[in-house]
Amino acid sequence: MTATDQSVAPARRANRDIRIDTLRGVACLLLVSMHVIGHNSTAGIRVDDDSAYRWFADSFMYLRMPLFSVLAGFVYGWRPLRARSAYRGFMGKKARRLLIPYLVFVPLIGLAQSIVPDANNPTQLAPWEWLVYSLSPYWFLIATFWVFAVIAWVDTRGWLDDLRVVITAIVVVGLVDVVVPAQDRSYEFLSLRSALFLSTFFLTGLAAARFNWSRARARWKWLVGIAALMLFGLTQLGLFGVIPRVHNRNEIIGTALGVLGCLALLSLNMRSSLLARIGAYSAGIFLVHSFVIAGVRAVLRRSGVESIEVLFAAGLMFGIVGSIAIIMVLRKVAPGRLILGESARRPAREAVRAL
Repeated sequence: MTATDQSVAPARRANRDIRIDTLRGVACLLLVSMHVIGHNSTAGIRVDDDSAYRWFADSFMYLRMPLFSVLAGFVYGWRPLRARSAYRGFMGKKARRLLIPYLVFVPLIGLAQSIVPDANNPTQLAPWEWLVYSLSPYWFLIATFWVFAVIAWVDTRGWLDDLRVVITAIVVVGLVDVVVPAQDRSYEFLSLRSALFLSTFFLTGLAAARFNWSRARARWKWLVGIAALMLFGLTQLGLFGVIPRVHNRNEIIGTALGVLGCLALLSLNMRSSLLARIGAYSAGIFLVHSFVIAGVRAVLRRSGVESIEVLFAAGLMFGIVGSIAIIMVLRKVAPGRLILGESARRPAREAVRAL
């Protein structure tokens, strides 16, 4: 069966799909909780390296950003770019969606990291380097732009219409990602290295939508799920010091877990109205949650609150709810919608679409 035959039904669906929005909600919870906890014992709520919070944050490092990228590829698979003449307009919309927020929020987070005490990952870059080498978590925006630029162009040639070709592309890109140094700064120019990392997962999402992973035979889903659990078990053994730890997401075990784990999550067809409501605001939550978390943490600590449990619960709750509130306010005015990457003429009541 051809890609076109298999993807007609999904392409006709409404903008929202509760299963995809549910997974977007899961991705948001994983991302926000990570930034509440912090990347190390001196950031975030300052948990010890042997705490359950650190274990939780490190356990899902192989799924957090890959899940966002798989879902982006999945949604693209519903509405792919086919006409070569439409490429410029398509990328213009992606520039608005991804690059305008990048140009706004990277300087904002850079200033916050330079001024706010105890900021997560205070930057060592000079201000003129912020947009060139990016700041966390906004590298994802420009990297995703490059992913769209390349894969959409390839897709207009019809080169991704054969499942065997797409699987080969996933394997080859994944292996190249493993080989290319992850920490070499020269590769992080305009987040091109990160785009390579995300491409594997974007292609995975595209394949899942285009070739109807939801209707795959049960034995394939079971095999993927079991393999994902085995790889997750290996990373757990590494976290507990039984075997060498998988330190980077782009090591071969981390990449394989990202691909298979996301496919396994898609197989579950999870439906949660609460998570879906969060997921409907995933793009906006991604943009503003870091500022909300930092503000809540600063207020609580100034008030004398040092309980890790309270700091975590408040940071997670306000990181989600507070971000949604800010999004709703921003979307009431044209400039606010613009910095969120939406059309300035777009009705404020319309739900925010994910990246």
